[in-house]
Amino acid sequence: MNSNIVKISLSFLLGVLLTLLIVLGSISLQKKVFTQEVESLMNLDLDLFSNNFSDYTITFDTTSIKLNLSLTENFLNLTVGKQFIAFSHFYNWLRFNLVTKYEYISRSLLSKNIQFEGTMNEHIFLYEEHQFDNNFFSANNGVLKINDKSYTYKSIKNLESNIEIFQAPNQHNRTSNGYLETDILEFMNNFFKLITKNSKDIQSNDFNLAREAAATKFDMTKEEIDIIFLRWFFFLKEVNL
Repeated sequence: MNSNIVKISLSFLLGVLLTLLIVLGSISLQKKVFTQEVESLMNLDLDLFSNNFSDYTITFDTTSIKLNLSLTENFLNLTVGKQFIAFSHFYNWLRFNLVTKYEYISRSLLSKNIQFEGTMNEHIFLYEEHQFDNNFFSANNGVLKINDKSYTYKSIKNLESNIEIFQAPNQHNRTSNGYLETDILEFMNNFFKLITKNSKDIQSNDFNLAREAAATKFDMTKEEIDIIFLRWFFFLKEVNL
């Protein structure tokens, strides 16, 4: 056999092997990061999660992630709107943590098909998040499927008005340097629309860019911006980062 052919074949095989090792290492790191952030949310002292989700398992491959959540009796007794909020807030807070903490890996993680699933008393719950619309701060574009019926944010009666009630106590909040929190959120939303061409070209780092721009404009730290965001969109009275 021609020695050049042997060399080329060995080089090709070594290249394939190296690529495979890199892919497997990347998947392993992604799974570690994803699991770590799920675990941190499960351990939060937050009734919305602790009263409704008792445990979890994760199925992870190159194209999809399935988070199977163990549901509680309390979850089954909630209205569909509150069940939707529990799933969507868990997803969005998980996404928030991945984007703000792991810029280098969040893009590949969030490009996967991510599903949340829970089964109890013959009821099957499946939650999937779809792309954001032009309002960066809309609650979400998720779909909750319960057995054979699907619910979206807009299809659940009074859900939007209920969320506004949660947010109402924050309407007049000001930062330590005197800015209205609503002005900061409006700036971030407009900045997000600008850099994403009205949400037609969204990249994984766009939230961080909006966050950094707001921190600069309003002379605040990114951590202070995060606290405002979490308080408004996860209905928290106190935020500890």
